[in-house]
Amino acid sequence: MTEMQRMMMETSGKTIRVICKGGKIFEGTNENFTQPLDNEPEVAAMCIQEKGCSYLTELTEPEIEKIEVIE
Repeated sequence: MTEMQRMMMETSGKTIRVICKGGKIFEGTNENFTQPLDNEPEVAAMCIQEKGCSYLTELTEPEIEKIEVIE
């Protein structure tokens, strides 16, 4: 398990800020973590529920630069 995958898993259910490599920022609750072996094409992913949105945004490990817990 990579350091990023560990952070993705440990923040499940928490309010977080995700900074993507392209500069896009997502803030919301980490609703789900999927390990690479359970995902196609074998890449870790997490789903963020942003405040005011009725849908989840899936972010994959290669897209993520940094994850911060918002307190």
